[in-house]
Amino acid sequence: MNIALAAAAFIVGTFTGLWKSAELKKRAMLISQLRQLTADISVSIRYTAPTLDELADNCTGVFGSLLCEARQGSPDIKNAWKLAAKRLSELSYVEAAEAEIMQKLANELGASNTEGQLSMLAMCEEKLKTISHEAEECVKTKGKLLRSVGALLGAGAAVLIV
Repeated sequence: MNIALAAAAFIVGTFTGLWKSAELKKRAMLISQLRQLTADISVSIRYTAPTLDELADNCTGVFGSLLCEARQGSPDIKNAWKLAAKRLSELSYVEAAEAEIMQKLANELGASNTEGQLSMLAMCEEKLKTISHEAEECVKTKGKLLRSVGALLGAGAAVLIV
């Protein structure tokens, strides 16, 4: 009986560490997607002057999925974009910085002239670039630490149980 509890404690500890590490990787991938999205939007605005609906049609990745869902519930693209940014912030692996950038895009896209939008997008790209480097470093350092600590805590709990 004690051995089964000890094995369960070890598995739970290890799984928790792996899960937290995977959350860090998801965040890094999301930020990479958001960087690509802002770059794509910049190119589109610079060369084709699309509407916000057309920009939304070309959104991909996690945010694109959230935006697609939000558009089904709201015919107004600005409100749908804001709702998608809010839903993005509710994901377990998303931090406030990414959600704020997407909220800023919701408020600013289509609200000024082309140069104003491009300036805002360049600023968002720079912020995402900084956040991306931090997230990648976090994956390397904290990810390994979380996996190790999870396994150690599981092993410690298993020893205490036995």
